[in-house]
Amino acid sequence: VGLLWSIAGRLRWRWMARLILPVLIAYGVSTLFSVVLLPLVTGERVPPAAVSSSTWVVVLVAVVLVPLQATAEEVFFRGYLAQTIGGWLKHPLFAILLPVPLFTIGHQYDVWGLIDVSVFAVVAGWLAWRTGGLEASIVAHVVNNTVIFVIGAFGLVDVNSKTGSGLEVVISALTLALYAWLVLRAAKRFGLARVRAVTLPPPPDPATLVHSDGDPQGAVTPRG
Repeated sequence: VGLLWSIAGRLRWRWMARLILPVLIAYGVSTLFSVVLLPLVTGERVPPAAVSSSTWVVVLVAVVLVPLQATAEEVFFRGYLAQTIGGWLKHPLFAILLPVPLFTIGHQYDVWGLIDVSVFAVVAGWLAWRTGGLEASIVAHVVNNTVIFVIGAFGLVDVNSKTGSGLEVVISALTLALYAWLVLRAAKRFGLARVRAVTLPPPPDPATLVHSDGDPQGAVTPRG
């Protein structure tokens, strides 16, 4: 079960901590662009932040429950399914791409929203393979969903919307590309292992051949 998390058989917490800066940079830029700059370009009116008695309850629920939900999805789709498929079909592309439709159909969006989800699933699967674990995809999934629910709690976005746009897909793709690039740079500096080291048991001692006493044919008996 531990190998579902990473090649180390567990979550690599020190490596996960190194992902905080990359994810904050990538999703910070994305949120700034989507919520502040994009409306200025398109002329779309930005709704004022609204704080009600339920706002902080929604924020608390998002901060507590969203990480659990996002982590569970990563363990199942990028962990269990990907490794199961990888056990049957050896090329990593199969393990990365085949779980994508199953992940996507679990989201009820229009075609642009589904493309957006699919792009995330592909990048998350690639990062899991490239880094030898689920840490990078978990961090991205948790931060993405938590940010959406938190800013939605203040009325800045509609979390119940089922529609998307081509521009939103482009923004998401660029965000994920920036995040993936920052993750690879962090992995190189960290010296991250992405392949599990397998230690083989030592070979058995060679058998010692001795002549049996009294055997006229000089038969031998293995020993050891």
